[in-house]
Amino acid sequence: TLQPISLGWIYKPDAQSGGAGLEIFESSELALHYASQHSQDPSIIHKTKGIGGVLQKLLDSPLLINGRRFSLRMYVGHTGNEPFELFLCQTSFLILQA
Repeated sequence: TLQPISLGWIYKPDAQSGGAGLEIFESSELALHYASQHSQDPSIIHKTKGIGGVLQKLLDSPLLINGRRFSLRMYVGHTGNEPFELFLCQTSFLILQA
């Protein structure tokens, strides 16, 4: 019989989409080791296009819409700190997973 496993961490590489290059790990130690091996500088995980990625903890019970995962994309512009100014683009995207 198949036993469910506890999946806790996901590595998402830069410059890829549609799930390409995703890796899932049971422990943070394994995830950090993998991420450090896939970066030009093993001491940090880069957020520079094409040479790194994002390491993220998977949620046990994520927020769902009609039983489906989703992401919300909102674009914000930051023009300065004195005074602090942010501008929110009027167009946003709600992406529902299959």
